[in-house]
Amino acid sequence: MKRREKREYPIKLIKFNDFDHEIDSTSRPVLMLCIRRDYQFGSQTDLIRDVLGRAAEGCPIDLKVCLVDDESNFALRDKLDIQGIPAFLLFDKGKEKDRLLGVADEERLRGFLNCALGWEL
Repeated sequence: MKRREKREYPIKLIKFNDFDHEIDSTSRPVLMLCIRRDYQFGSQTDLIRDVLGRAAEGCPIDLKVCLVDDESNFALRDKLDIQGIPAFLLFDKGKEKDRLLGVADEERLRGFLNCALGWEL
């Protein structure tokens, strides 16, 4: 049996000045990750790519994923009243729909997206 290659799910790096445009300019839901570039950074971005990449193998996922760049982290945290990082914020139709604070594992991230979007990943 030939093993399928895992699909790479794209994550777009955004700056503070791009935030409103990135959130408001799309009809797709947007998952935004605010995280410090530390020892947890790679594991959290890999988790997003893995969960969404595997789910996209079975069906198309219409979700835009953005990563806030380091220089914009504090400004966006103030604007959105984010009390801790890492933080996963989900926007739909330009409005914040839900947020998940803290380090996520696969089960927690899947549960968050399923509950907030009504999906079954």
